[in-house]
Amino acid sequence: MDGTKSLKVVVGNDYNWSANLAGTFNANDALYVVESNNLGDTPGADIAQQKNVISRVINYVDSSNQVLASKTTQNVEMTRAVSGNYINSSLSNVTYGAWQINDSFAAVTPPTVSGYLAATELVPAANADPTKPLTTVNVTYNPVGQYTFTGYTQPVTPIAYPNAKDDPTTIDVTGVEIPFYQGYTAQMDGNQLKLKDANNPVGGYIAPVPVDPLKNTAITYSADEQKVTVIGQDVTDESNPVQLFIYDQPGYSGDIINYSPQADINDAINSGYSMIENQFSASGMTYDFDQNIDQKYLINFVHILAPVSSNTSIKPGEPVDPNNPDGPKWPADSQDVSALSKVVTSTIDYVNDEGNIVWPSQTQKLQFETTGTIDLITGALNSDEKWVPVTPDANGEPDTTFDAVVSPSVARYYTLDPVVPEQTGISEKTVDQTTTVIYLTLGSWQTNDPNIKDIRYPFDRIIVGEFYQTLRQIIR
Repeated sequence: MDGTKSLKVVVGNDYNWSANLAGTFNANDALYVVESNNLGDTPGADIAQQKNVISRVINYVDSSNQVLASKTTQNVEMTRAVSGNYINSSLSNVTYGAWQINDSFAAVTPPTVSGYLAATELVPAANADPTKPLTTVNVTYNPVGQYTFTGYTQPVTPIAYPNAKDDPTTIDVTGVEIPFYQGYTAQMDGNQLKLKDANNPVGGYIAPVPVDPLKNTAITYSADEQKVTVIGQDVTDESNPVQLFIYDQPGYSGDIINYSPQADINDAINSGYSMIENQFSASGMTYDFDQNIDQKYLINFVHILAPVSSNTSIKPGEPVDPNNPDGPKWPADSQDVSALSKVVTSTIDYVNDEGNIVWPSQTQKLQFETTGTIDLITGALNSDEKWVPVTPDANGEPDTTFDAVVSPSVARYYTLDPVVPEQTGISEKTVDQTTTVIYLTLGSWQTNDPNIKDIRYPFDRIIVGEFYQTLRQIIR
């Protein structure tokens, strides 16, 4: 046979033969076995089997035929026998046997592609068709759905459904954490989601299983109901606060508290209260995000103490400040401010030894004043501790002395107290003074003549006074 290579092999007596092809032929060389003998018959030739490959290519694509994963290529080998006659160095009568396939395409599980689901979980096994050397199969993948979020104050990033570990056609959301936001509750179709750990809500919610893995699941955050209480109270007695007004209204996390206490504050002030603390600012106050603790704000007031003196004109029901007719009024039971003025009196009575008045009483008065306040809620009068004298003395200065008083001369009488001495250091605490000066009847000259009237001794107040003063010193 013509050829560039040949190898001669002798058939043994047992009709078997073998050949070492290495070194002579390449693996892809077409080999012909040619018989030559001296038996006189027609030599024949066997041609090596023909081989070919049938392939199946599996592509993994999306709905737009965009490749999502490396393709899978499967090959199956087929062979057929070839024979012919070799005469006079020429090959003729070549015949081909039928193609023989000894294998098939195995079933293939499509790969898992993150974010996509395969349309089929298995490309089935298939027999190779000798008439179709190349078969193409496309496995289509569709994008998974995702959890979408609405209702929270800030945008929340959607969460795509994770792929199942061992099945490219489905998802597994057991590891998904739906975020928890304080002050809000996550819901799906109106049903509240369940927290993974009620004692640790920041761990998030258990992800609900999607109805359709290829469709989105809408999660809605609804603001929790919150409660706010604003209390106006009288804390004049800190140990026993008295409520003046209250605002108690539910709302929702983050919402503006639609309340202004100003009208209530004005009413309190016009009723006689002074605001000393306001924990609630009406501007932009919102409901908080902690459902476990109610918001509480205090607006504290005390009684207004209006300054007064003994000259203050108090008319119950009339404005304290005439220039503010809508402001606080004097209470109906306001106490009398005359208590802010005190008069201390010194009275000297002149009587005889029988107690009969022999001369009009002499009186001196010293006035003392202080300031104070009227409680515009209770009407109670509170006075200051500092009192000042207001009666002027001879020099126009505040007087705190009762002057010495000379006892008057009374006909037919004399007294042992010609002068009532001065008293100094008089204050608002001094009680009224009463001094009694007793006058005694003077003796007379008498005769034994009944027709002659008795003649009373003349009275020299100075002489008599000096005498009795001397007498008192002797007696002492």
